[in-house]
Amino acid sequence: MATVCRQENCTVAETGVCLLNNEPAKCPNLTAELDSQSLLDVAAEVAPPLVEPPKNPRFPLSLTLTPDQTSELMSRQYCHLVGILGAPNAGKTAALVSLYLLIARDRLNGFSFADSRSLRAFDDLSQGARRWNEGQVPDQMTAHTELPDDRSAGFLHLRLKVEEQDKTVDLLLPDLPGEWTTAMLDNSRVDRLEFLKRSDVIWLMAASLLRLTPVNLSCTEQN
Repeated sequence: MATVCRQENCTVAETGVCLLNNEPAKCPNLTAELDSQSLLDVAAEVAPPLVEPPKNPRFPLSLTLTPDQTSELMSRQYCHLVGILGAPNAGKTAALVSLYLLIARDRLNGFSFADSRSLRAFDDLSQGARRWNEGQVPDQMTAHTELPDDRSAGFLHLRLKVEEQDKTVDLLLPDLPGEWTTAMLDNSRVDRLEFLKRSDVIWLMAASLLRLTPVNLSCTEQN
């Protein structure tokens, strides 16, 4: 402990003599301060601070999954990757919205909803289909797909429970601009579609005046 006086110019700490002729032990101007070594000794005796409590778990990101997030998911469990191709306005996004709304209404025969890593993305896509004018079908049920990264796809995820069976299936479905398909056909631009080599099935969307027709092609048939 070091003795310090609040009286200016007092040398009691060095000489032990009070300038006001007070007994050093009883002088009201004296204070006691810890020297640096004392501070270290006290710090060593103080218990360490409490461990920071674990943070509340956060919901996973709900926008479309990036290729890296998709790869991470597929490394943990088997996922059925669906390739979806078609020209602009062929109904690719509309098919995804239809699938989502069927599941939301529990009307997808043989399956029920179990989980999704991209629920907000599905919800965003379906907004147009839920805004009808006095029961009239809107002119356009989905917005044109635009990706923030023009070089890589965005994927939607669904986990479905198979009815009357104790198992689930995971689906990964890309929401791609139709321009990617036309660029592949017209300019052989295939670098962005490399993921199709891994797909379990391909939906080729062909629009007609009467309906949208999804055509399934297995990977074997595709090759």
